[in-house]
Amino acid sequence: MTHPKLIVMSLSISLLLGCVVLPEPPPPLAEPMRWLAMSRTATAVTGDIALDNHTIVFQNGAQIQIKAIENRSADGLTLYRVLSRTNPELLNGNTLCASEPVDYLTVLMSSREMSLTVYRYPDELVLAQLPLPTTASPERSLCAIYNYTAPNTL
Repeated sequence: MTHPKLIVMSLSISLLLGCVVLPEPPPPLAEPMRWLAMSRTATAVTGDIALDNHTIVFQNGAQIQIKAIENRSADGLTLYRVLSRTNPELLNGNTLCASEPVDYLTVLMSSREMSLTVYRYPDELVLAQLPLPTTASPERSLCAIYNYTAPNTL
């Protein structure tokens, strides 16, 4: 015979697990989207880019592999994890994040503009932690923001 307290506890745990709210997965990008460098920083460092849910390809051909982690549907902000801590050399000998490897990126896009924000953050990062406090340590900080425009808006 099953003990009534055990049944209630099992039911409570099942209900609790059923109510866990998981981060919303990002919407898939069917094909790479091309973006033209708009800000001075983007023009000098990355140049134009192509972005999909797995890769960013920079103007000089360098690329980084990324994985979409979380999406905030209210504003469309998507958090990506950089799969290998890297910081490729881009235009004019520049890199995304000075001499430090990149851990995370956020992408905020509309039909006409896109903003790419680069973070150093060796621990697990979630959108609820952003923006990072200005008192964060150097290894846990916003590194750069790059702005782009869609090709058909120029």
